[in-house]
Amino acid sequence: MRLLVPIVVVLVVIIGVLGYMYYSGGLPLEKEPEKKPWYFKGAYANYTISGAVSSYPVKGEGQIVILDYNSTHIKIKRVVKIESPVSDFNISVEWEPLDSPSPLTSDKNCTKINETNTTYAGVKVKQISYMCFKNDEVENKTYIIDPKTNIPIRVVIETDEMKIWMYLSATNIPELQVYIGKGS
Repeated sequence: MRLLVPIVVVLVVIIGVLGYMYYSGGLPLEKEPEKKPWYFKGAYANYTISGAVSSYPVKGEGQIVILDYNSTHIKIKRVVKIESPVSDFNISVEWEPLDSPSPLTSDKNCTKINETNTTYAGVKVKQISYMCFKNDEVENKTYIIDPKTNIPIRVVIETDEMKIWMYLSATNIPELQVYIGKGS
């Protein structure tokens, strides 16, 4: 039972990260979204998750899939599976407005502390760091973001009790193929 609370916190954080991937501008807001090559029904990004919570190893996988879209909304399926001493699974399917703000930029408890350009897998990318205050705990999040799609390809989430890494492991989005196998 003692491990259940950190695992639930990890799931909430991971779901937030997966939501950030499409809220952060990774999806176009113009009336003709099909002009963007990564914006199509069935587009997916799979992530490998690893790390530790309270010194216990955590492994898992995450996935986001575009199920449908129109000029104002997108239907996104998010799946998170965690393997740990207390295994957990979470799935959500939601229609979300295309103009919804990123959970990080709209969260009153998060502050962007740094944004730089760097190189990842031989490609120029953005690195953005946030500091979030949740339940009397400081949470640091660092995103490596593909500049063409604005989709995270690597995420690190750290608190005093946990460190979680998420790496892009598979995708059918052509612009992201260059990153597969580069982050583990």
